[in-house]
Amino acid sequence: MGQESDILIPREEVLRLLEKYKLLAEEDPKIDIIYARVSSHGQAKNGDLDRQIVLDLELSSSYKLNRLEIIKDIGSGLNTKRKGLLKLVQLVRTDHVGRVFISHKDRLTRFGFEYLQWFFEDHQTEIIVLEAGEDKSPQEELVDDLLSLIASFSGRLYGIRASEKKKLRQKIEKIQEQE
Repeated sequence: MGQESDILIPREEVLRLLEKYKLLAEEDPKIDIIYARVSSHGQAKNGDLDRQIVLDLELSSSYKLNRLEIIKDIGSGLNTKRKGLLKLVQLVRTDHVGRVFISHKDRLTRFGFEYLQWFFEDHQTEIIVLEAGEDKSPQEELVDDLLSLIASFSGRLYGIRASEKKKLRQKIEKIQEQE
């Protein structure tokens, strides 16, 4: 009973010693993410989102992917409150992501890509743009940006109008009920 073989070493002490002498196998705890986005539900219904994901999977297959996760979004590239984007930023912020694969820069955001890139790099996360963008002149890029802004604001304006119409209908129905 009092033999040396009966001595138990706490698990934490064994792990500490294994780590100290570099005897633990290192496993990369970070995941890779494919982030895909389309602007509208119509595009998603037409299969554009699924096609984007399939293409991204094909293009990223040459990389050694680590526990791949796919994050999908439907919404404007100007909208900074997209559910998928917020999830991605949170995962990067908590140092869970090694690489983010996107088909084009504008899939992540329409404006401020450089800020996201800096933030991701600050958390040791690499952004890999899978499809080389066409070389556009500064004028072409400006036109694209202006069209994006106009489309976004038009959508918001129509949304506001629809909301106002709905409220007006509800008020009319309420008045009719009271009479």
